[in-house]
Amino acid sequence: TNTGPYCAGNTIQLNTGAFATYSWSGPAAFSSASQSPSIPSASVSNSGVYTVTVSDANGCVKSTTTNVTVNPLPNPIVGSNSPVCVNNSINLTASGGTGYSWSGPNGYSSVTQNPTIANAGTIQSGVYTVTVTALGCANTGTVNVSVLTPTTSASNTGPYCAGTTIQLNNPGATSYTWTGPSAFTSNAQSPTLPSATTAMAGSYTVLVSIGSCTAIATTSVTVNALPAPLATNTGPYCAGNTIQLNTGAFTTYTWSGPSAFSSSLQSPSIPSASVSNSGIYTVTVSDVNGCVKSTTTNVTVNPLPNPVVGSNSPVCLNNSINLTAAGGTSYSWSGPNGYSSAVQNPSIANASLAQGGVYTVTVTALGCVNTGSVSVSVLNPTTTASNNGPYCAGTTIQLSTPAASSYTWSGPSAFSSNAQNATRPVATTAMSGNYTVIVSIGSCTATATTSVTVNALPIPVLNNNSPVCIGQSIIFNGNGGSSYVWNGPAGFSSVSQNPTITVSNLNSAGNYTLTVTDANNCVNTGITSVTVNAQPVVNATGTTVCQSSNAQLSASGGVSYSWSGPGGFTSAQQNPVIANAVPANSGQYTVFITDANTCTNTAVAQVVVNPAAVPQVNSNNPVCLNANINLFASGGSAYSWTGPNGFSSGLQNPVVFAGSTAMSGVYFVTVNVAGGCSGTASVNVLVNPLPSLILNSGPNKGCAPLCVTYNVQSVPSASSITWNFGNGQMGSAGLSAGSCYSTTGVYSISAKVTDVNGCSSSISYSAEVYPKPTADFAFTPVKPLENVETVHFTDISFGTPIAGWSWYFLAGSQYTSTTQNPDFLYQDAGIYPVVLIVKSDHGCLDTVLKTVQAVEDFGIWVPNAFTPNGDGDNDYFTAKGFGIVKFHMQIFDRWGESLFVCDDIHNPWPGNYQGRGDKICKDDVYVWRIVVTTINGKVKELTGHVTLMK
Repeated sequence: TNTGPYCAGNTIQLNTGAFATYSWSGPAAFSSASQSPSIPSASVSNSGVYTVTVSDANGCVKSTTTNVTVNPLPNPIVGSNSPVCVNNSINLTASGGTGYSWSGPNGYSSVTQNPTIANAGTIQSGVYTVTVTALGCANTGTVNVSVLTPTTSASNTGPYCAGTTIQLNNPGATSYTWTGPSAFTSNAQSPTLPSATTAMAGSYTVLVSIGSCTAIATTSVTVNALPAPLATNTGPYCAGNTIQLNTGAFTTYTWSGPSAFSSSLQSPSIPSASVSNSGIYTVTVSDVNGCVKSTTTNVTVNPLPNPVVGSNSPVCLNNSINLTAAGGTSYSWSGPNGYSSAVQNPSIANASLAQGGVYTVTVTALGCVNTGSVSVSVLNPTTTASNNGPYCAGTTIQLSTPAASSYTWSGPSAFSSNAQNATRPVATTAMSGNYTVIVSIGSCTATATTSVTVNALPIPVLNNNSPVCIGQSIIFNGNGGSSYVWNGPAGFSSVSQNPTITVSNLNSAGNYTLTVTDANNCVNTGITSVTVNAQPVVNATGTTVCQSSNAQLSASGGVSYSWSGPGGFTSAQQNPVIANAVPANSGQYTVFITDANTCTNTAVAQVVVNPAAVPQVNSNNPVCLNANINLFASGGSAYSWTGPNGFSSGLQNPVVFAGSTAMSGVYFVTVNVAGGCSGTASVNVLVNPLPSLILNSGPNKGCAPLCVTYNVQSVPSASSITWNFGNGQMGSAGLSAGSCYSTTGVYSISAKVTDVNGCSSSISYSAEVYPKPTADFAFTPVKPLENVETVHFTDISFGTPIAGWSWYFLAGSQYTSTTQNPDFLYQDAGIYPVVLIVKSDHGCLDTVLKTVQAVEDFGIWVPNAFTPNGDGDNDYFTAKGFGIVKFHMQIFDRWGESLFVCDDIHNPWPGNYQGRGDKICKDDVYVWRIVVTTINGKVKELTGHVTLMK
């Protein structure tokens, strides 16, 4: 046997009785040795006769068969008229089976093969699923339906300038109809209007089709007129003038022209214009609307004339001056002595000296003017003679005269020369006198004379005070001139008449030269010799002694001695003694000696008188308990300390570590200094105890956020305090402070107090912040039926153990509950808030609010079309629903005539007239009226339309 028939995809189950062995065979090469084999995921190819051969315990064999049928799954073919416009009908179609069951958005269901949904809304968009049944097998198919509420928009890329292209835009549709100013129409999605004019400005409207739907939108287009610039210039110009370009007032300007000219000014200028600046200049302007237009102006720059000017200069007195000019069309001359002429090449007869000078001609061509000039010399030959004397004997006489054609010099001692600037070397006083020169200038001559003076040299007289001892002054004396220059050994020089070398040395010995200059600036030299004797060699020694000892001074190297030193000390002894020396006697002692040459020298001896030691002591007193005591001493080279609690040290600045109150007291130091002397001093040290602290606080345990106030008491009293609140906050707000904690946890709080003695102690405390629960709940059903379905609320709060629940149901009045998972029945449909407040085991609270939507206690669905044509598909019209206890339906035609009445929702209208089975109503739209009573006793009345199509 088998459990069929089957649908494709089912499992075929074959069965036979209990025997010893089994051998199955069948379609698709099936075989099995099982008693009851199965074939999973069967297909139609598994249909057919299956044979089983069995053997019993006796070895006897027999076969039998069973016929298996595997029906194919139906192949649904599903369609719709999607997309549809809002308020139109959705037409669903399906084929491929004998039974159909539809489901879809908004709770839709139907058992009609090709149902229709009238007055479709956007909530009816989505996927519709149909389950198709054939031969007892079922399969599903889907179709996606879009209910369109078409909208559209219109835009443009303006504003525009006249002459540009208007671009209209639409985001996209099926078809487009644009209309606008000047009878504009277009069926393009985003049409363009080239060469825009101001008449094209205005509103443009587009009507679009989206499927069978339409939408309309409008956009406003602005077309601004182009600016109307006028370009001008103030030319024509001459080279070197300034070109001035002009145009009207606009927003921006762009000029271009010859020689790469450019400018963004309204009225630019080109200074120092040249001929290359001639040509067409273009200006492009834009107005406030960004519209642009260009215009031009022609500029002419004429070149300046190039005067060529000449004369017959130089000319002699009373001869004619001839002026020449070329390079223009008219000429205007001006010159010395008020001269003027409009002749191109004028002559000036009988020239006088006053007519010598610069002559200027103004030349004109093409309206442009330029000038040229020529210098004219009128000669009345004269000359001069000069020399650069007076001279000193032995120098060179230099004679000079201005340039001419030829020269003839004559003078004392038969002097003659033809040079322009003649010379006479190695002058003597006999060469003094007048020198005459005769010069030729053109055909003229001139004579001049210069007087030459040659002075005799001065005779120097000089001496000095040598010999001298080293270190003494050398005094020089000179005479015989008006200025003096001395030079001598070791780089000596002076311009004094009688100079002095204040401190001589052995290098000062030698010859000194005196150069004298007299009143005539004539120079001569003389020599004088200097001897310098060396200083005697001095040996001087001192001593180092203690205070009150004798200090011995010693010297040698001279014939007489003179000592001086600190405290007004003096002595003429060679080796004096300072008795009972005191530290004030320490210092340098100077001895002054004189040798046999009466030369002197000095030496220095050092006396050191070591004073008794005077120690200087200090400490970091006072100190705090456990702090180090730092002792300081100075005034010696070796130190020995003693003090309280058996303290001793040989350090200069010892440290007493971790000071205690037992270490308070007087510390003594003995200091040794140079010379074996010593001294003692003491310093008092106080070790203060640390402050004693008490920390008080407000509640230090609670729910987040927890704010705690702290207070510290200190003995001795505090002078400063530093708080660390354990949450990253620090402070120094005083003995009372506080902090708030928003995060769960245990916090360590500390306060460091410094008392009036500068000693510090710290104290710690803790605060514990309990976690806050997170309130939450769920409920079922999600959309309960009013006054029918009780809502069960489930607490799903988390985060910490929950100790209590407070529920608030706001449904007309406020209802409360303290159970963890309460139930509540909503009497009426609506949206109601529910509040849950939960409390943790530490008393921390949290609140959550949600809403529950209670829906009406019934539902009804009415089709909008049916086809009573006897084909077994959609032949009847009726409603389906739930929660209905009474039902009454009436059908009317468009004239209000009653066609059908029933009180049973399961009694459909077959489309006939008043129950006559032989009279089916014509294809038309009919009105239905349904009155129902719900399970809660509420009466609902509904009306609508249904389309009958045979």
